Amino acid sequence: MNRALLSGSIAAFALLGILGLGRPIMRRLHGDAIDPKMFLALVNAEHDAQGQSASSACLRPLYGQSFFKATMPATVLGDPRGSWLLVSPVPGYGMNTKGYFFGTLQRGQPAPLPFLAAMLDAGVIHRVPARWLRFIIGATEQVRSPDGSPVTRVIVPDRLDQMQGDILIGTPPPGFIYLTAAMELAPGHFPDVITGPDPHDARGKTPPGIRYMDGLCWRLHADRVLEVSDVNHQATGTRWIVAAIRRRPAILPAWLTDPRIAGAGYAGQVLTTDVVLRSFHDYGAGWVLDPAPYLNDLANLQMHSVTP
Repeated sequence: MNRALLSGSIAAFALLGILGLGRPIMRRLHGDAIDPKMFLALVNAEHDAQGQSASSACLRPLYGQSFFKATMPATVLGDPRGSWLLVSPVPGYGMNTKGYFFGTLQRGQPAPLPFLAAMLDAGVIHRVPARWLRFIIGATEQVRSPDGSPVTRVIVPDRLDQMQGDILIGTPPPGFIYLTAAMELAPGHFPDVITGPDPHDARGKTPPGIRYMDGLCWRLHADRVLEVSDVNHQATGTRWIVAAIRRRPAILPAWLTDPRIAGAGYAGQVLTTDVVLRSFHDYGAGWVLDPAPYLNDLANLQMHSVTP
């Protein structure tokens, strides 16, 4: 090759670079440094900023169903016969009781649902003792005494029936939250958790700390970058990259994968690992996470494995 031909080849490669056709060569020469830990920190910071709605998985009851099962009788207020039911405080239960309602059971009765049995066995929910009281007004009749004055005669005396039961109460384990459909339960609405020291007083109240549990959610923590794309340089001087990121629960307790929970048939699934594509941009001040997952042009995306 003579000197004129060599000079012409160098000029041609330079022209390709100017026209943008030599971008792969320019990219390699740029020496883009990729720190997988930085990308993980950006994804996890998004969760901290947006709350549980971001980067989480949830189990919810199917439409028309619920997580709890009440086997104790429902509270009756204003019964035509003048009777009602209420939960009487006992040691360990009262108006200061707090937690999420999972149902009621008779004393010593096993959990009626496998899901509840698994949660009880794991200590995620527990039994709180209570008494169900039913004050029944007896029957009377008006009769006259021998001297003709009216007298009320008791045919059936008033009586107080009671049953021993348990209220199932849970609190979210570390790394989990419970969703609520209603912030508080009002007396007369299912599930009726009503307290009152006097069975003659129907003005019971729901403990303000009792919540109706409508969903179980847990955070998915970004723990590893599996693959990254080439760093793409744009005419504006910015650059962007796509990363495949593995997410897992920040805390994965054994009870979450219990078949009685994993196969409970609720909306959603027990998600213990997933992979998401997220894109990152550098506008000149360092990498930032795009607000939406990367969804376009997946077929032409060239990905490269990242060494653990």
